[in-house]
Amino acid sequence: MSTEQLQRGFADLAGDVVPMDDPYGRLMRRAHRRRFGRIASALAAVLAMLGIGAAAALVAVLPTVGTGPDSRDPGHVVTSDWAWRLINSPARGNLADDDDFADRLDRYLSRRPNSALPQTRILFAEDVDGLQLAVVARYSATNAVVESVSTSNNFGNTTGEEQLRPAPTIVTGFGIVSGGPTLVLTPPGCGVSTSAPIAKPGVARVWSAPAGDWLLLPAGEAPVIRVGCEGTIRQQGPVAIVHEAAPRQVSTPDPAGYAVADFEQLTRALQLSPEPSVAWSGEVTLGGPSTMDNRETRTLVVVRGGRGAGQPLLCYLAGPEPNAWVAREFTKNLSRSDPVDRSPDFSLVSTAVTGGGAVELIRVPGRHEGRVGLTEDLLVLVPSGAVRVEASEAGAVVGRAGVVDGAAVVSVRMGSPTTVLAYGPDDAEVGLADLVEPARGERLFNELLITNW
Repeated sequence: MSTEQLQRGFADLAGDVVPMDDPYGRLMRRAHRRRFGRIASALAAVLAMLGIGAAAALVAVLPTVGTGPDSRDPGHVVTSDWAWRLINSPARGNLADDDDFADRLDRYLSRRPNSALPQTRILFAEDVDGLQLAVVARYSATNAVVESVSTSNNFGNTTGEEQLRPAPTIVTGFGIVSGGPTLVLTPPGCGVSTSAPIAKPGVARVWSAPAGDWLLLPAGEAPVIRVGCEGTIRQQGPVAIVHEAAPRQVSTPDPAGYAVADFEQLTRALQLSPEPSVAWSGEVTLGGPSTMDNRETRTLVVVRGGRGAGQPLLCYLAGPEPNAWVAREFTKNLSRSDPVDRSPDFSLVSTAVTGGGAVELIRVPGRHEGRVGLTEDLLVLVPSGAVRVEASEAGAVVGRAGVVDGAAVVSVRMGSPTTVLAYGPDDAEVGLADLVEPARGERLFNELLITNW
């Protein structure tokens, strides 16, 4: 669900990209030639004893592409100049000049050849407490894929592998299932900063000084990061960009438990630590204009992080599958370039913040034209005694709904300044709330996630 956009200010980079040489690439080629030379010398000596012509025999014996099956995987089309800057960058890390590691990594890559992406560049190589970590780009003139690998004993034991879509910022945990370091790798000249934890959404973040154009985080650390390049903030958000909430396998459905678990994961991603509680759960009818693919009755669970204004609020829309996708942008702002939901049975999650009054408001997540986003359906939680709600824009009523089991759903235009009032049976006002939300852009608990490449 990326909103990655190219900036016109970088139009001078829009010409054809020609991969440039780098020291680590030369090192890999030198290692390959050195290994080839050792094998050739040994074979030549043996063949000389047998009286066989070395030149003819070497052509038949030595592999030219690799020792494993050719995957012919075309990878992904790369259109971002910043992504190409990263692919073309020199290797970083304390193993960037290690001939022996380059030799072993070359052999590892040769077991997994890919003729569709014939060029290989090492972007990162580091030894951390006996664990060797590497990030490699395989690419052609137009396409690429990024692979990360972790090993011990110099590829005697592969402890993790991960394949990534090329992007200006690469974030990888190297496929280490048990948990390990996390790498943030950006184009040369950029700077990576981290945020201190905050008390609640909306509090101004305190940022560290940029640590350089890459950052290796110890196991268990997952801060909010900011990437600045040439004086512009290009990316800001959780180090692990959240698309899918916590996966789970269960035999007995527990929507409230799932909602609390997702709330804990998503607040932790923003370095928040509120105490979650279920504020409301029940069934509602959804399907306002441009909201859902089909009008239907669904189960919702709302979790809040505390009383008072600005506390995190989460809405869990239960589906046949308990795993959940996170809606982070209005459906009206989703484009054809945003990914289609390939798991239509997954549950959905949306986030907001509390207003601090007796009435709470949160957008309901939904699917529109196969994509997951925030909808026009606004869930209104009301105090005891309320029987109906009205939504108004600039003093004009734009929606009304009756209250059922302490909640109502009213259709409200996305990004519009709206006030919602709750009324008792005698038409006396019993509570109100102003809808506060970003007009556009991806957000998590109303904090904008910047992707500005």
